[in-house]
Amino acid sequence: MKLQFVLIFLLVTGIGLGLTYVTHERYQQRSWELLANDFSRSAHSYTDFIENNFRLRIEELSSIGRFFDASEQVGRNEFKTFVLDLVSREGGFLAVVWTPVIKPHHRHSFEFETSNELGFEYKIKNFHQHSKQSGHGSHNRQDTQRHNKSSQMHGSSSSHTQRQQQPEFFTPVLFVEPFENNKSALGFNLSSEKSRFNSFQKAIQERRVIATERLTLIHQNNDTTGFLLVLPVFDKNDALEGFLVGRMSARKVMHDALTNKNVADLVIKLLETHKDQQRTIVSYGNRDDIHSDKTAPIALEYQRHLEFAGQHWKVQIHPTQSYVNEQLAGNSKFIPILGTLLTILVAVYILTLLNRRSKAENIVAERTAELRGSQFKLNEAQRIARLGSWELDHNSGVMRWSDTLYEILEISPDQFNVSFKNYLSLISSTDDDLVEQVFNAHIHDHDQYHFIHEFKLPDGRKKFLQEHCETRFDGNDNPVSSVGTVQDITEQKESELRIEHMAHHDALTGLPNRTLFKERFLQASTLAHRNRHQLAVVFIDLDGFKIINDSLGHNVGDAVLQEVSKRLKRCTRASDIIGRQSGDEFLVCLTDLTDSLKVSRLCEDILDALRQSFELGEHVVGLSASMGIALYPDNDRDFDGLLRKADTAMYSAKNAGKNTLRFFSDEMNADMLQRLKLLNDMRNGIQQREFLLYYQPQIDFKTGKIVGAEALMRWARPNGEFISPATFIPIAEESGLILKLGHFALEESCRQLADWQQQGFILNMAVNISAIQLSQLDFLKDVSEITKKYGVSSSSLDLELTESLLLKETEKTILMVKAVKQLGVKLSIDDFGTGYSSLSYLKRLNADQLKIDRSFIKDIPYDQDSISITRAIIHMSHDLGLKLVAEGVENKKQYELLQALGCDFCQGYYFSRPVDPDTFYKLLKDNGKRNSKADNLVAFKSS
Repeated sequence: MKLQFVLIFLLVTGIGLGLTYVTHERYQQRSWELLANDFSRSAHSYTDFIENNFRLRIEELSSIGRFFDASEQVGRNEFKTFVLDLVSREGGFLAVVWTPVIKPHHRHSFEFETSNELGFEYKIKNFHQHSKQSGHGSHNRQDTQRHNKSSQMHGSSSSHTQRQQQPEFFTPVLFVEPFENNKSALGFNLSSEKSRFNSFQKAIQERRVIATERLTLIHQNNDTTGFLLVLPVFDKNDALEGFLVGRMSARKVMHDALTNKNVADLVIKLLETHKDQQRTIVSYGNRDDIHSDKTAPIALEYQRHLEFAGQHWKVQIHPTQSYVNEQLAGNSKFIPILGTLLTILVAVYILTLLNRRSKAENIVAERTAELRGSQFKLNEAQRIARLGSWELDHNSGVMRWSDTLYEILEISPDQFNVSFKNYLSLISSTDDDLVEQVFNAHIHDHDQYHFIHEFKLPDGRKKFLQEHCETRFDGNDNPVSSVGTVQDITEQKESELRIEHMAHHDALTGLPNRTLFKERFLQASTLAHRNRHQLAVVFIDLDGFKIINDSLGHNVGDAVLQEVSKRLKRCTRASDIIGRQSGDEFLVCLTDLTDSLKVSRLCEDILDALRQSFELGEHVVGLSASMGIALYPDNDRDFDGLLRKADTAMYSAKNAGKNTLRFFSDEMNADMLQRLKLLNDMRNGIQQREFLLYYQPQIDFKTGKIVGAEALMRWARPNGEFISPATFIPIAEESGLILKLGHFALEESCRQLADWQQQGFILNMAVNISAIQLSQLDFLKDVSEITKKYGVSSSSLDLELTESLLLKETEKTILMVKAVKQLGVKLSIDDFGTGYSSLSYLKRLNADQLKIDRSFIKDIPYDQDSISITRAIIHMSHDLGLKLVAEGVENKKQYELLQALGCDFCQGYYFSRPVDPDTFYKLLKDNGKRNSKADNLVAFKSS
């Protein structure tokens, strides 16, 4: 035994130390992976910052170019005003220059005119004429050296070279900002050096911003690495007018991009790449502390190639050793120590358990002998009391019976294979499923099992047994074993059943009466609740039974009821419950349901069976049934409540013509209650001023201007919720509240229109009118008084009537509309194209404009039919002298097609959603500032 303990100790120790080593290695590897991922994400983010900051300079130079494009002429002061803000920003340009294109034959006249403007001599100077001592900072030593070297190689003076190679044009500095520090740059011919000239040519060819190669710039008497950004500017005839040149410090731009970024532990390089060569533009960070451990499991380096204004760059980022040390500082050094300690503790614990087990086995052997004696005494006591017992092992499925249980069940141990499955097979067919379900429920609920059920003996006889059971569970609530006692109560139960049957069954049909039906329903509902199933209580009333009973006699009536009970039994399942309520009313409870479709199929089978004629001796009787169905637990959980609702549904079937079925629906009641609540809330909302108007702009296709607004009702609850008009408008129309809401909409929209008109905005206001409003005798008076009250011109008020409204009570509608038109108010027909209105009505109504329904707009330009219908409506309306408004314009393609088709106005989400008055006022102001149609559209979409 001692040798066994030693071997186990060594085995556990070896496994523990091995796991410790593996854990330490995996921890180290994972730490490096996390470090690499974190470094890569950070480097990627910082590279984005750098790239975006450089590209921002392109956008700034381009904005100056757009300023030149939009201006007829840019003078020195205008240039200074627009540019000075850009060069004063942190990380911005060192200087921005404007160089016009001067032909050689215009050189002298240009120099003369510019000298007069400046008040001092202005000369165009090529690179060899202008070196560092000028101090303007727009040149570089590298250019000077390159030019001198080139001159020496040609073996001729600069003046001679200039005479031999006359330039195509000069690009002298005319404007420069900041001016004071760069005044000496005036006249400098920026394209006179070859590499710069190539950049200028490339900018012309590609018509975009082009960067020069890396340059050593001079700024405030200090050298800095940078480059020039060159943007060609063309006039309206597409002729080259000049160049905008931005001088940039690479270090300054990068410093601005990385300000407030945690890059202290990173080394960042920006390199210029050309073929296989690369040159450092700028380096950022402590290069002396760069991480260079080649034994590291993962290389920590980030590179990304950038294309910037025609130049190819590369960003390289390395972490410093300090960064790596900080990120890897963790608990890895403690893993070997902790692993060793845990290994020793586990080994000692296992040895302790083995020692205890050895002692426990000795104790078990002693107790087993004692239990054998106790079991013998227990069996004798059970035999005397006629009380059997059993035990079920849930893990193995083995079931053990006492000798007395074999005697009670009259079964020989040699003739029966004891198992729980075989145990259930002895139960009568009426109880086997129920016993198993109750037993499973006992396991699930952890309560005591007390049940009386039938047993089927081998010779077919039945016994009633009373059984008690308790189950033991482990720490995870899993059943371990069940122990039960069984007592024979057959004689007692048979006596009770005879009495109970007479008390709980209908004497005529033998079916359960209402009392027994309710008891069985309660049992079934308990199981349905546990199994999450449905039940259906079916209330059946025979159609025309009273006529049969009164005309043919009670004997025939009784025979019909007995035959009905038989057919119900044949149509239902063994688990279903059938009962007789009273007279010609029957009850059925359908069990084990998972959906209402199954209920419907079963009930249709019952109806079909009852529709078959009844042959009763010399009489052939035909009848039908009306059936109401209530579902448990959907409609109710209480039996009496379900019965009432099934009865209600049955009467609904009667009212529907009989010979049919109906399900009880809570939704009908709930819908009515909800509508009543909403109606009450609307009344309160009107008093509390919860209703308000939103406005959607209407746009003129020709000008892009806002020419009108449609007032749309909104209901804002105190909790911030907005109730949809589709929900409250129908209820308002049914209840008559639409009159108050309509009056509010008309008055508030006119008040708002007057306010905007006083601000100087000229537009029309469209207000929707309901059929109820139009039918009111005082409607004309309201319109007239409201327009006068707020000083609104009647011609600026546009009343919208739906096409479907005009089709109702047409003559009356036409008379009212004509009266409204006499007030000078405009009339629009809304949702045109959906109501199939007659063209004669359009002529008689004398409408001002039509609003094409959004159902046609949404499918253009992709659906040819919608395009054709829209085109036809536009042409027809124009022929009739009507204006057209397109509703629901949501994208640019729809807008452009409608514009091409000749539509007059439009509205939709492409321009703006309905907005509150303050937001609409901002739209009006913004729209009023624009000078062109394109500007107006941009204003809306940006809003």
